[in-house]
Amino acid sequence: EEIERGINAWLNRIHENDRERIETGIRNAINSGHDFWFDEYSFLKKGGDYAFVFDRGYILKDQYGKPYRMIGSIIDITYRKRMENELKQSEEKWRSLFENSPSLIFTLDKDLKITSINRSLIKRAETEDFIGRDSLELVHESERAKVAEIINRVFDKAEAENFIVRGSESQSKHYYSVQAIPQISDNTAAGVTIFATDITEKINSDEKIKETNQRLHALAAHLQTIREEERTKISREIHDQLGQELTALKMDIAFMSRKIDKTKVTGKADWDELNAGLKSMSDITDQTINSVRRIARELRPDVLDKLGLKEAIEWQAEEFTKRTGIDCIVSITASELQFDNLLENTIFRIVQESLTNVARHSNATRSKIGFFISQDEVSLSIEDNGRGITQEEIDNAKSLGLVGIKERVYSVNGTLSIKGTKDKGTILKITIPLRKNE
Repeated sequence: EEIERGINAWLNRIHENDRERIETGIRNAINSGHDFWFDEYSFLKKGGDYAFVFDRGYILKDQYGKPYRMIGSIIDITYRKRMENELKQSEEKWRSLFENSPSLIFTLDKDLKITSINRSLIKRAETEDFIGRDSLELVHESERAKVAEIINRVFDKAEAENFIVRGSESQSKHYYSVQAIPQISDNTAAGVTIFATDITEKINSDEKIKETNQRLHALAAHLQTIREEERTKISREIHDQLGQELTALKMDIAFMSRKIDKTKVTGKADWDELNAGLKSMSDITDQTINSVRRIARELRPDVLDKLGLKEAIEWQAEEFTKRTGIDCIVSITASELQFDNLLENTIFRIVQESLTNVARHSNATRSKIGFFISQDEVSLSIEDNGRGITQEEIDNAKSLGLVGIKERVYSVNGTLSIKGTKDKGTILKITIPLRKNE
């Protein structure tokens, strides 16, 4: 492009933001005795647009070394400058993503040494300490050989790989989902970028879900066993107890029938025998009624219906002491406890199952039931002075007594805590929220 002659015409076409800097630069070059000057600036083209140019001027001097003129050339570098700006913006965007990503990101050379690392899991001042370190130090010792094999395969095949790995010894309880992505240059992997996302919470959640499912399967099997045992027990009670009593009643009826027939023939009645037969029938009927009541009571204690939850718990404690010899103290703050049938039955069954566990496993001599009620919740505690439950027993999915209690608590949106102290006992605490209409 043709440029008008004259210093002023040239200066006037330099963007005002650059003009003072250019004039100062030229003046300093001349005063310093330099032979040339160069710089970059925005220059107004004839079409009215600005171009970014590179300008190099040569300072001409007379025979005495005094500058008298400067000549030079201007090269339009607008495209190159735009590419540089776009590259800079891209690098800044990448750097921002790199540094602020919640994932741990680092790059590796072919020796698996760290060449760069972000600040996701480490302090900024410590990032330089990681440069040049063996990346396998970030991995648990038991998994280093596996990880080295995977990353070397990424280098060899220039293909990305995904895997899960456990953190180093200091982070051994953390698990990471890792993407190893090759940095391709000339169709080969010149380096590898590692993206490591902490998935510890997900792993733990999956494990808890798995454990819960195992407990539920165990509980379902346990409940099925209980059902079969209950059916067998009821069947035996009906057959052995009710069956015998009804058979005896039938025999007495047959006896009375024969006596009545004999009386009809002879016209004489043996009233003593008839009265004895009637009394026997009455006694057997009473026994049968008591048997039916006992079986029904075992299925659902009628004390709940007759007296209410407070008295039912006190009755259960007395029965527990009579049956096991283990003292059981009951402390109930509320004088009246009125809940819906589901909640009453759930609380009563929890007390039953808890006392059963005390009798079977605790080796205790004393136990205590605490029952407290506030405006919003019910609190139940069962304590004993036995050997103390272990954490392994608490976590054991096959601890069916505990699983049953937990499921009953969770069915009414309650919370449960169990703590055992060796040779001092166990305390089980349950909190159940009350619905507004309760």
